[in-house]
Amino acid sequence: MRRAVLFFVHSELSVQYMPFAAGLRKQDIDAVAIVQGELDRRTTEQTGVYTKVIDILQDFNPRRASAEYKEHLGELAVLEARFDPPGRIICDAMMDRWVRQRRLSREWIVGYVSYCLGRLRALYSEFQPMACVGETTTLLYRLAYRVAMPATPYLFPSALRYFDRVYFERDLDFLWPECRKKYRAFIADGVPDHLREPAAAAYERIVHLSEKPYYARASGGWRRGPEPITKKLKLSRAQTNLDYWRFEILHDGYRSPRTVPFQQYFPHEKLSRLVKGVLRKAAFDRRASKDLPDTPFVTYFLHFQPEYTMDSQGFRFLDQTELVRNIAAALPIDVPLVVKEQPFMVGVRPASYYDKLLTIPNVRLVTDTVDSHVLIQKSKIIFSIVGTAAMEAICYGTPAILFGPISFNEFRGAELVEDLNELPARIDYRLRHGSDATPEDAIAMLAAEYACSYPGKFRGVSVDPTALLQDNQEELGLALLNELEHLGAVKVPIASKRM
Repeated sequence: MRRAVLFFVHSELSVQYMPFAAGLRKQDIDAVAIVQGELDRRTTEQTGVYTKVIDILQDFNPRRASAEYKEHLGELAVLEARFDPPGRIICDAMMDRWVRQRRLSREWIVGYVSYCLGRLRALYSEFQPMACVGETTTLLYRLAYRVAMPATPYLFPSALRYFDRVYFERDLDFLWPECRKKYRAFIADGVPDHLREPAAAAYERIVHLSEKPYYARASGGWRRGPEPITKKLKLSRAQTNLDYWRFEILHDGYRSPRTVPFQQYFPHEKLSRLVKGVLRKAAFDRRASKDLPDTPFVTYFLHFQPEYTMDSQGFRFLDQTELVRNIAAALPIDVPLVVKEQPFMVGVRPASYYDKLLTIPNVRLVTDTVDSHVLIQKSKIIFSIVGTAAMEAICYGTPAILFGPISFNEFRGAELVEDLNELPARIDYRLRHGSDATPEDAIAMLAAEYACSYPGKFRGVSVDPTALLQDNQEELGLALLNELEHLGAVKVPIASKRM
């Protein structure tokens, strides 16, 4: 049987993972793409790099599956009991932005999961993959992860502070245990010389050049407010809408949870959303200040929603306005709480959301254009659920308090608060004593990230076409194989290894 890796992708992700697929095929390994729906199948096939593209929903009948859902409840309950880490299917569905947008019923979800479970088992049996590659952002991906692990590694490629390197997550909570282990070793024994140079360079870029995280760069920079109408009035966008109607609606018939109501793509609906976004942006600008308090303050960074890391790792704090209320209540009366909006959310949240925030005593709303690095430097404490602002705070020596589990909450300078009853004491201590993190601690963190990653660029293919160069494809293919060798899933010839 030929060696194969299964890629769980949608249309955009299939492009992002092109270099991995091409690199594996150079090693005579099949790259099989698993998609949901006819449009994703066609888009993925057009990349020309995947050995085979399979629409997992090809034979899915939502009405029949919903009608038969009771027959599957017992089987799914048994499956839930075997989940490692523990989980619940309904909880996974609640974290899926597409399921929420469609407001799908329990019957639909059970039928969908039961069908996908059977298809996943058949695919794993047919291909016996060396590994699976994909995100964990949707219900299908999370189910694929739970069925695959631990017998078959399920890897999620990512990057943090090194734009020309990649690392592989292997758990649903982005805990990156290898990085934490390396960090502890570097704190105890010092950072090796060969890692100090790249880590120190990354530290300098953050502290002195205010470098943004990889996802801001990979997406071409933050977009503030709704997309300009000049970008919408293009023939290519019209073609995209027509393709959606043709394949997702007429061909697929709502088989995929990602299929949103077709009325949303009518011109008058799109114009209505554009106008609403402009009005919401104007409302936000009227309420947000460009000035920071002239007294000591702390900062909470609002998260993008819905978004997997926020909705999963910070599940208990989905209502960020209530979290802000709890933080403000735990602060001394003379320390204001600055709240900064996420640029992508300007024009998305209604004015009432910000009005609710501003009714909380001692809360100041600042515009998203205020530089996050300036806020972190000037704040006495920064608060986030699972945001990478905590990593920047470690570099600046500003205490960071997090409310969801993430890899860097174990590093000096950041701490996890799971019980809000502990929050006043934690805040009081940090206001008096500041951060535990030193520049050397920050360099140890960045060195650990570097040591647990591999050469290769894969994010932002549309922004950085060099990701598709032959050398980069080979590097990413080998990066994936080296990670699998580290896990004991494959043996890589010594001559092929690159670090």
